Amino acid sequence: MLFDPNLQSPYAGLFVSLQEMFLRFDALHETRTAKQITYKDTRDTAIVIMRIRPDGLHLVFARGAQLQAQYPFLKGNGKIVRYVVLQTEEEMERLPLHAMVEESLILAIEHREKQKIRNAIRREQTASR
Repeated sequence: MLFDPNLQSPYAGLFVSLQEMFLRFDALHETRTAKQITYKDTRDTAIVIMRIRPDGLHLVFARGAQLQAQYPFLKGNGKIVRYVVLQTEEEMERLPLHAMVEESLILAIEHREKQKIRNAIRREQTASR
């Protein structure tokens, strides 16, 4: 289930709890690298990324900037992603993580649909020239 660096981490219990929560979503699947686990939707779009760092477990929301108004505790100031750092399962339980993942899944779908519309408009404009 876990890869070795996370088994040795003081955040291993938190990691396992989050992993189990994310895998309960039918729309998510897990991909791994040596440094992180990414949970992606059925179209292979990143939804949330888990990384263990010395200061805690970082949950990075791929569309976090769009979530920030609703969830102001998210950190970061980039154009797209936001994150939260967790150190205990109690912190995890206080956050609306399930709702955040659901909203992130919706945002990914909306993004794809907007992209389809933009592409259709471009094709239509090109054809009419």
